[in-house]
Amino acid sequence: MDDTAFDHARTKIAAVLELVGFRPFKNGIYLLDPALRTVGDARARWQQHFGR
Repeated sequence: MDDTAFDHARTKIAAVLELVGFRPFKNGIYLLDPALRTVGDARARWQQHFGR
């Protein structure tokens, strides 16, 4: 896999993480802040996105 493919995959993963409530922290680390969104809401969005 070349760097372009890796960057593309990382961008797609980041988009899904942000869709379900995670926010970028630093250096590719994403966090879910329970003060901003309930964990249950994030879980429901995750399940809706992945069909579970």
